[in-house]
Amino acid sequence: MLEFVLYEKEDTPKSTCKWLGSLEHETHEKCPHCFSAMIQPINSKSAPSVLVFEINSRKIKVSQTLKFEQEGETVVLDVRGLIYHGDFHFTSHIIGTDGMVS
Repeated sequence: MLEFVLYEKEDTPKSTCKWLGSLEHETHEKCPHCFSAMIQPINSKSAPSVLVFEINSRKIKVSQTLKFEQEGETVVLDVRGLIYHGDFHFTSHIIGTDGMVS
């Protein structure tokens, strides 16, 4: 089972779709020209079963779908739940496959 939790940073893109597409990490290699740490995009070979975005600002749009390439096919993940929290309380919404919110 593959799961991810993504935490918002200062330079996080403006939508969850763009955020997922912008993931990268530093490698142990240095650029042979400028000697800076090299950055490599993060890709996945399969869609995660659970993907959690922790969003602390109102500047990020929650994308309704996210797409992954898996074994030559496009896998589309739909938003299935939202949890809002703060000030010692939380509210959750579950979105069914029929689009109904409870």
